[in-house]
Amino acid sequence: MEMKKMPVLFLGHGPIEFAVQENAFTRRWKSLGEQIPNPRAVVIISAHWETQGATQVQGIDPNHTIHDHRPLSPEIDGIQYNPPGAPWLAELIRTTVDRCKVEITDTWGLDQGSWSLLKHMYPAQNVPVVQLSINYTRTLQYHYEMGQSLAFLRNHGVLVIGSGNIVHNLRKSRPQHKVPFKWASQFDLLVKDRVEHHDFNILGDIRKMDDFNKVAVPTMEHYIPLLYVLGMMAEEDEKFWFNEEIIYGALSMRSLMLKPK
Repeated sequence: MEMKKMPVLFLGHGPIEFAVQENAFTRRWKSLGEQIPNPRAVVIISAHWETQGATQVQGIDPNHTIHDHRPLSPEIDGIQYNPPGAPWLAELIRTTVDRCKVEITDTWGLDQGSWSLLKHMYPAQNVPVVQLSINYTRTLQYHYEMGQSLAFLRNHGVLVIGSGNIVHNLRKSRPQHKVPFKWASQFDLLVKDRVEHHDFNILGDIRKMDDFNKVAVPTMEHYIPLLYVLGMMAEEDEKFWFNEEIIYGALSMRSLMLKPK
């Protein structure tokens, strides 16, 4: 069933504390849920679910909440975000994606990279959600091509969200650090420039970037969700950047919506 083409989102999800805060970032997430046409379902690629051997998609219904973070506070640790699942969508992905083998699993739920955003976008917990894993054994080019394989979902009323952070160095992040590190700003702006010029080849081979990427992206899991979103870009899409800030010195909140003109 084809429908009006949906946008696709990359969201910088930031620290887990944002799940219970109201600030400029979370207000923007809330407004997205109000402005985007109500989706049949959401597929979210979270930096917090990595697998090996195969890409996995959760086929459970309803979802359950995973607290994959250190204990913080009763307010955060007690969050339960359990929207419906969408086994039909998991099966559609499994049978349609031809880039690789996709396995359906019931061993995962919604982790903090998912529910910390979705509880602001869809607080009523009434939109079905499916989470897709990141196969960390594959190349960055593979993840970009996986995004291309998922692009058909946009015509089926499905909202796809990549959840991560373009710059993500927790070792150097400090809540009291109000000014971005120079290397963080440089890499963040470099990625924006490459996206604006559709230079996705270099984004898919981060080794070709300048040396400061090793500090900005010490591990790949928070960067990879962006590649899925870029792989889903259509020629007629407009790019809308928002939340273009770096917090804690080393955590980019930069987010992107691709929307048909």
